[in-house]
Amino acid sequence: MAVTDVQGLVSGELSVATSHHIGLHRLPEILKEYKRSYPNVELNLSFMASEAAYDMVVEGKVDLAVATLSQHQHRAVRTTNVWNDPLVCVCGLEHPIADLAVCSAKNLVKHPALLPEKGTITRVIIERWFEEQGLTITTTMETNYLETLKTMTSVGLGWSVLPEVMVDTSLRTIGIPGLRVHRSLGIVTHKNKTMSPAASAFIQMLKTPPP
Repeated sequence: MAVTDVQGLVSGELSVATSHHIGLHRLPEILKEYKRSYPNVELNLSFMASEAAYDMVVEGKVDLAVATLSQHQHRAVRTTNVWNDPLVCVCGLEHPIADLAVCSAKNLVKHPALLPEKGTITRVIIERWFEEQGLTITTTMETNYLETLKTMTSVGLGWSVLPEVMVDTSLRTIGIPGLRVHRSLGIVTHKNKTMSPAASAFIQMLKTPPP
């Protein structure tokens, strides 16, 4: 039965794991519309790193996750890409490279970087590109809280690679020739778990977000 046929019957609990970044930048309007459309659903959100969100799905501790999608598919989960999330190189307005129209990757890595923790999906994406150029990044700060990386980058502690959606007037985007990296953000569900009407309605709304 289609979700639209059972809207009046959609109730119960829905547990969703997601990252702080997605919760701040991708979900607010969707959550608002979901609560308006399905007021009888008790929505429980848990914020964590995307890697932990995957684990929660695999272990059956949440109904689904909205996370940065791994490039290596876990055999127990099914993923659906929802958003393409371009990443850009940024620095603070007073950083030594801030006034360069273009900065080579070789010159960039002479300066310390502020990046997500090693082994995370986003860090792997970033490091892979630099490794392909034969370059190694030196970090002076690592955290999975992208808002913290943004703030520390803006005050000049180093350069970073952040989602383009986060860039504002406190940061300077640095043109790095050949740098074209992005993340895929989307839905993670367990292959052997049947989605409840509440979960199915949420997934449908993620795929067709409100205008």
